Amino acid sequence: MSNPKSEPSVSFLDDEPLPPEQSSWVAPPPGGGQSSPPPPTAFGAASAKTGAAKSKRGHRFEAEIDVAELDDRGRPVSTWTARGRELDRSRLAFMSRRMCYPGRQVIVAVHLIDSAPVPLFGKVHACEYEGEGLCRVELDLIEVPDEKPLRDWLDAISRRRGNRA
Repeated sequence: MSNPKSEPSVSFLDDEPLPPEQSSWVAPPPGGGQSSPPPPTAFGAASAKTGAAKSKRGHRFEAEIDVAELDDRGRPVSTWTARGRELDRSRLAFMSRRMCYPGRQVIVAVHLIDSAPVPLFGKVHACEYEGEGLCRVELDLIEVPDEKPLRDWLDAISRRRGNRA
């Protein structure tokens, strides 16, 4: 069944390497293949600045929040709880057991002590898995639209929270 004159097959499990004339391996360039990095350019300097700006974080923000993604018609679909992490004038970061796709619109109800929930609205900027079943979601905050489905959702959250207390 097997042809004795066929080329020998090679597997990554084989201990013996191929003879040099059959190998596709290429030797590294002289000098160990290491060269000095190129000097920084205006683009490299700009990207370093944006990297520093990106690492700047907002203020610590520890609060329980209710979150709901909006459907294509602008209505809250499902609600889940999350925990706030950072807040600044234009961004909110929170930890959630659910991921949110970048670009989706989200409404958030922030629960403060002895107060009605404060609504925040935004577009998901990033969502990354942090470990232990939690995702870090970052929102770009936008002014809360004055639409009936959002007001109804916030009223339902307020009533539900009022019944718990």
